[in-house]
Amino acid sequence: MRDKIRAIDLVNRIRLKRGQMSKHCFVIVEGEDDSKFYGRFADASTRIELAHGKPRALEAISVLSADLFSGVVALVDADHDWLDGRGDVVNVVVTDFHDLECLLVASSALSLVLREFGIEELIAQFETAKQRTLREHLVAVGEAIGLLRLASSRRVWQLKFDGLSFERFVREKDVELNYDALLEEVRRHQGGRAEAPPTIDVMRDAVETLRSEKHDPWQVCCGHDLVEVLAIGLRRAWGKRNRAEVQPARLESMLRLAYEEVHFANTRMHACMRSWEEQNQPFRLLRQGLVNVTVQPRG
Repeated sequence: MRDKIRAIDLVNRIRLKRGQMSKHCFVIVEGEDDSKFYGRFADASTRIELAHGKPRALEAISVLSADLFSGVVALVDADHDWLDGRGDVVNVVVTDFHDLECLLVASSALSLVLREFGIEELIAQFETAKQRTLREHLVAVGEAIGLLRLASSRRVWQLKFDGLSFERFVREKDVELNYDALLEEVRRHQGGRAEAPPTIDVMRDAVETLRSEKHDPWQVCCGHDLVEVLAIGLRRAWGKRNRAEVQPARLESMLRLAYEEVHFANTRMHACMRSWEEQNQPFRLLRQGLVNVTVQPRG
């Protein structure tokens, strides 16, 4: 049903509501999880509208902006926009990193979730053995997968990644990535496409080319991939949790709850939203009281 929702339906819904809410700010977001997250920081007069996808969100805001409709903004994931030389446009604010989940993992929310679901001794042993932090390891594994996503985007392969079986290529005992197994799983996952997916050798060469460009891994990683890997690690390497306890959807929910306001107040996204408010008075996008103080950088 959600796939059938058109951008123009969203546009018309906002136009209709404006007649009843002349002083309210309308915020278009991709989905329900985004609504839950941004709703924590929104002003009481803000009304959040679900687009059920980034393309619909961007199409809707484009129509409204062209009509000079006031007091509306879209908050969307950057995906690969920063890597491809794109970013904010009129009435659109994108995430600092690849997506919202990357923002969460880069913050102290990860430490709080690990405290709840992990075992301190196992994590310490893992970090000593790997000579890097758990977060750094997560990002290293996520970057390898993200580079394949980026290659698919740039070469217009249109590979399907949703629903991948991460257990097929991420080992539970040490949370290491088997890259050949990843490539095989991605090819298998394409199903009965009319056009055959690229060969493993072609995919590997494309990824190595992108790796040599040394992109910021936080722009490459897909946050959902990071959480999938986190879930696998918490079953054995970093904790002793069963599969049901660390379902990725549950971990993402816990990360959102553990994310502190101070981290959001220090994001580029927050600064852009405040700038939007200044340029679109009297509309209020964010509630007052988000204190901007220095926090420890990700690592």
